[in-house]
Amino acid sequence: MFTPIVIRRGVATLADFKVPNKKEKHPKPALADSEPLRHELGTHAECGNPLYFFRVGDTHAVITCIPCGLRIVVPKTITTYGDLRAYSSAIVEKT
Repeated sequence: MFTPIVIRRGVATLADFKVPNKKEKHPKPALADSEPLRHELGTHAECGNPLYFFRVGDTHAVITCIPCGLRIVVPKTITTYGDLRAYSSAIVEKT
């Protein structure tokens, strides 16, 4: 079972994908910390829409929720869900 990742306290929590509806032919597998980040990261727990991961340059990437306008810049060195969890917990502890 995937434990949600708090990226920014009260603003951005990455949850596992929503339970697929009956029309979805290829449900997404559950997330694991050892897996590489996907373009569609999972569900933005605060609004229920998908969170996306985009590489935007040589040094950074962006996590975004298009419907609610959330945009979080993260280092490009984050490549797995475990990396994102470690980075996010360090940032959340500072705030």
